[in-house]
Amino acid sequence: MILFIIINFLGILLTFFSIFLLNKKHKILSSENIILSFILFLIFFFAFSKIGFILINLKIDMKVTIYFITSNHAFIGGYIGTLIFLSLVCKLFNCKKNDLMILYLPNMLLLYSILKIGCYINGCCNGKIFIPIQIVESILNFIAYIYTIYLILNNKNKIYIVSNSILLFGLLRLILSIFRIYYSSYTFIIVEIICLFIITYSFIYKKKNKVHINYFLISSRNL
Repeated sequence: MILFIIINFLGILLTFFSIFLLNKKHKILSSENIILSFILFLIFFFAFSKIGFILINLKIDMKVTIYFITSNHAFIGGYIGTLIFLSLVCKLFNCKKNDLMILYLPNMLLLYSILKIGCYINGCCNGKIFIPIQIVESILNFIAYIYTIYLILNNKNKIYIVSNSILLFGLLRLILSIFRIYYSSYTFIIVEIICLFIITYSFIYKKKNKVHINYFLISSRNL
């Protein structure tokens, strides 16, 4: 249990460090605001991870709706909470939503990859392909994280990077969920629905922002 907590703390720490370095490159937030934004992110992430756990396990144990504080966490719920956080707080920090997304969403892949090691040690989120599913999820999400960081370092389009970060998380979670052990079909169905929502959101985000980019280019040519 202690090792599980240490790994979770390490995951949060490394995620903050990665966000801090990206912010240093893009100069989106001040040093004070990057700390404040991360604190707000953690509040949204952990609150929605609990809500997510309650939602996907509702058919298993109705008591989890009562014991909100003592219930476990579901990362997929925290991911939805992060998307909501990014939509709400951009005005607070006087920055563009896309800029905040480039800081946080690639790093959600890093956080997930580390937390999955904690899940393996804790004996939760079980399943197997050839090796424990938690290890498979950890490796693949870390590779996805490295890929998105590569895109950032090579100054690729922000919309492309953000949409790919969302899509990669959704696809990996959707596919690898098939190999997990679930205690009810209800839980599996709810997880897959949320994954499909995340995947769909990545395409909507890309299409919506592509329209904005095209409009900007047309307007620039007319000037």
